[in-house]
Amino acid sequence: MKSLKPLGSRIISVEEARRIVEGLPDVKNTPPQVEDTIEVRALIPRNSYGTALHHYSRVLLNKVVFKDVRLSVDNAQKYCKEHGYFLPDFALLCNVYKALYEDKRHDDLSQLFDTDDVYLTNTSIGWGLITSIYHSDSSLPFNRHKGNYKLEGGYINNSHFLSNEVNIEFLRQLTGLQEPLILTSADKLFHRPAYIDLLNHAPMQKTLVTLGGASDQMRISVSNHKEGLYTFLGVKHG
Repeated sequence: MKSLKPLGSRIISVEEARRIVEGLPDVKNTPPQVEDTIEVRALIPRNSYGTALHHYSRVLLNKVVFKDVRLSVDNAQKYCKEHGYFLPDFALLCNVYKALYEDKRHDDLSQLFDTDDVYLTNTSIGWGLITSIYHSDSSLPFNRHKGNYKLEGGYINNSHFLSNEVNIEFLRQLTGLQEPLILTSADKLFHRPAYIDLLNHAPMQKTLVTLGGASDQMRISVSNHKEGLYTFLGVKHG
């Protein structure tokens, strides 16, 4: 049971006390900031072998549901559900990028992805003898050591990065894209080269996957931070 702290004559939780001290909004009692809704059709994230993970005939995305809130993935999922949304996984976000780019919807692309916000996603990675990438309800096994190759971070359009077979397989499993290099178009569109940042993680540890947070990059971060000041998109099935 979580400990409680007094505030004047009222008893509050540790989480609420931290929210008050840090000047953060009360998420439970605050409706989402609904801006313009972006509609995207026919999204099919796939694993590295081309097998479909999900079929989305039509999704509606709010550009910002709630911005800069200190939340965990579990709390973000609960919040989205309470307001009729679901928290997208990383593969869905990348497929949204692909669809908007191929349809030349550059204004929508810019509003979603040309930002310093850090998008929290419903994707995590479990590191171990068999590493698994978890997208919503899909679990994708991944071998981060193959032959003379091992997984490493960097700019994904860099020739050294592209010469590593493990990096390419990892990107396909992580993005749900057969051709993940489509993300490098962000450099031409927004002057944000796509970069994957593999932050500290240990064997048998589970890490989060976020997108954004760098003014000069389209940054994909794999980190062990359980919660932080994140922006998250609310998605509805159309």
